[in-house]
Amino acid sequence: MTHPSHEKALPIRIPNLPFVVTLLTLLVAGAILYAYITPDGLGLTNDSADYLGGARAILAGDGYVRYSGDRQPRPITQFPPGYAFAIAKAAAFGAPDVFAAAKAVNGIAIVLNLFLIAALALATTRRESAAAFAAALTLVSVPFLRAQSSGLSEALASVWILAGLLLLSVALRKARRPLWVWLLIGTVFGVAVLIRYAALIFFAGALFLAFANGRTARDRWIPAFGIAAGFSVFLLPWLIRGRIVSDGGVNRTFTLHFPTADRLWDGVRTVMGFFLPEAGGIVEKPRAVWAGLILIVLAALTVRMVLRLIAVFRGTAHDPDGEAMPLAPADFFVYFLLLYLAELFLTAVFVDGSTVFDDRMLYPFFILTILAVSSAAARFMEKPGQHAAALIILTLFGLSLLEDSLDLIRAFHADGQGFAGRAWRESETASAIVGLPDGITCFSNRRTFLGLMKELPCYVLPVGFDAATQQASASFTADREWMRSEILSGKAAAIVFGFTDDLDSESEDFKYYDALFAELPLYGAYPDGKIFARPDSAR
Repeated sequence: MTHPSHEKALPIRIPNLPFVVTLLTLLVAGAILYAYITPDGLGLTNDSADYLGGARAILAGDGYVRYSGDRQPRPITQFPPGYAFAIAKAAAFGAPDVFAAAKAVNGIAIVLNLFLIAALALATTRRESAAAFAAALTLVSVPFLRAQSSGLSEALASVWILAGLLLLSVALRKARRPLWVWLLIGTVFGVAVLIRYAALIFFAGALFLAFANGRTARDRWIPAFGIAAGFSVFLLPWLIRGRIVSDGGVNRTFTLHFPTADRLWDGVRTVMGFFLPEAGGIVEKPRAVWAGLILIVLAALTVRMVLRLIAVFRGTAHDPDGEAMPLAPADFFVYFLLLYLAELFLTAVFVDGSTVFDDRMLYPFFILTILAVSSAAARFMEKPGQHAAALIILTLFGLSLLEDSLDLIRAFHADGQGFAGRAWRESETASAIVGLPDGITCFSNRRTFLGLMKELPCYVLPVGFDAATQQASASFTADREWMRSEILSGKAAAIVFGFTDDLDSESEDFKYYDALFAELPLYGAYPDGKIFARPDSAR
């Protein structure tokens, strides 16, 4: 029996001139908008410190490491090396520092991501309208602008994920492809995982879909072998390195910690915020209604997808559009969307209890939703009776995205983001550290900020609760006493941001800090924090 999805392969279509002009306009607009929202550089967070700090260490010849409070290099295993290496390469090619290099990398990434989103929509649907809508809706969305303008791995990782999905969608149109095609697909997803571990699910999804799509043993195992082999080329050396320098390989441990109802609700609010302006006010009261609705939709999509995959595996799949893909375009994106949500939930349960379901973590979900919606809408737009309705819905959808994006654009341009923002640039606590002697041991609740922006290696403040494992820290008491003895002996200073005189005395933060620093000498109090050190520690 001939597999319906293999009956024909559609010829390559050359996009029409209006679409090419539209796409080029969107790419230029993306580059201009990127420059506008990053006048002070990329938004920098705690994770940025490892990426950019790792790049700085690579440039110094120390390898992919961070510097601990004792100023000794420690191998980085929790974050893969791809983004840091890209930044280091950009710096080596002439960028003045790692900050400018990271901005250059992300600037290239935003253009490539918009292009790949359009190319992927066009390749799967064969409709220029789907490609144009997907790129335009993405450009005016908060999750996309935030991801592209942050010193984090999402922007670069999505380039490789989208490229892998594009190659996969093309490869699946034909029953048999040369082995090198599958090797290439596996390699692209392998690079994506070396940039961001979360990309692992896209490799797994591609592997299964390529295997299921084959009709004979040869047609199944050659693609599976090729993807797995290509994937392993770059990833295995990294995993071996991790096992050598760290017992856990990637600094992750498997423990059971179910997300709380509030944390799951945060995910619901994030999803609603993707598609509704000022979603918090809309969904806050009928919490159960919105949560139930999303669960029903996800359950329905999961059941439909399972049935579709069974049909693909059995060779009975039928694409209503007559495409050569084993899955219809919208189904193709929903398939990976569901896989990513499953990965994110399982990560929160078994790997990292501190996982939050915010717009960063759900960014791939958003992009895949845009692609699925654009693909589905494009089908309706070609039907005369439904063209106007689909166009109106997509336009209103875009305007709702744009409303929130305009606020973000104005805020990012005026104040910057994260550690590169105005509040951190004008921090009096950070400015006061210049009075501390060189080589003093440092403890801080913003170790990453001081290490990245001030090049001051620090230990993290002792904490009684491990957010990743959701368990009490066994070393808290010993760590606290060691820190206190170092400060009292004049060998160390504690730099605490956010510990101010107007902090609510009933807050958990105040109780924690008050217990930690009781009877320790106060070096200085500032509007945004305090420094604890012996007065004679000053230069």
